[in-house]
Amino acid sequence: MPDTSAIATVILNWNGRDTTLTCVQTLLDCGQSAASVIVVDNGSTDDSVAALRARFPSLTVLAAGENLGFARGNNLGVRHALSTLAPELIFLLNNDAFINTDTLPRLHAALALDAQAGAAVPKIYFGDGRRLWYAGGHMDWGIGTGVHQHKGASDHGQADTAGVVDFAPGCALLLRREVIEPAGVFDERYFFMGEDVDLSLRLTRAGRPLRYVPGATVVHQVGASSSRQGQPFIWYHMTRNRLLTVSKHATPGQKLRFFSYWPLLWAFKAGQFALAGNPAIAQAIGRGVRDFQRGTFGRG
Repeated sequence: MPDTSAIATVILNWNGRDTTLTCVQTLLDCGQSAASVIVVDNGSTDDSVAALRARFPSLTVLAAGENLGFARGNNLGVRHALSTLAPELIFLLNNDAFINTDTLPRLHAALALDAQAGAAVPKIYFGDGRRLWYAGGHMDWGIGTGVHQHKGASDHGQADTAGVVDFAPGCALLLRREVIEPAGVFDERYFFMGEDVDLSLRLTRAGRPLRYVPGATVVHQVGASSSRQGQPFIWYHMTRNRLLTVSKHATPGQKLRFFSYWPLLWAFKAGQFALAGNPAIAQAIGRGVRDFQRGTFGRG
């Protein structure tokens, strides 16, 4: 397998000191150089920056000083990597995702075999290391987002065929430099959720397919960061950002499918939350629709 010396890894941290320390250590244990790893800290208040710098002196820690969100934070790290390290490939890795020794070499090998491919994505497990979180993905225009195939299922080899996918999550994604440089990695209007769907669609429509590599595996402690944000925050961004994705990418037929289904579903969801004594979530859904219509993006 090819070496991974031309790869720069970008990790985003927000008040996840211990998890991020473990993530970085896992990378180093797998052969990555600390000098090729960039951690972007989104204004943490848990002493993350000092802890990372003390334990890994060769690591680059970019202290943003505020919560830039997933899209802007990763973009900051990627731009720094491109300008200072000049890597051939960028590996985006969630701070709560942990690779194996052969993960990066296998992803790298898949790109080496397909010159047109823009990115490679591994098979990703939930934190228990047995249930599948991502094992291929496709777009569902009825709900306006990417769907994880086999999510929640035990792995019995049902998703072991490599191939091209329509959607790849940003949790663990190896990207070629040339597909990043023209327009950047993520659309920063998303702030949180949906930015990887947008990126997947942009790459695919530019003729740079996404390769799913089941031989490369990652374990993901799902929700370690998002759970701290709260449910209204999640539902607000989910609502607004799916509307943004549909407005950017859907064909007339796909828009018809979305708007024939989604408003009814989400009105029902909002009613359910309100009746269950969770009016904040129902209100967040309404604010998501309103802010999309107003063109108000960023942190909600």
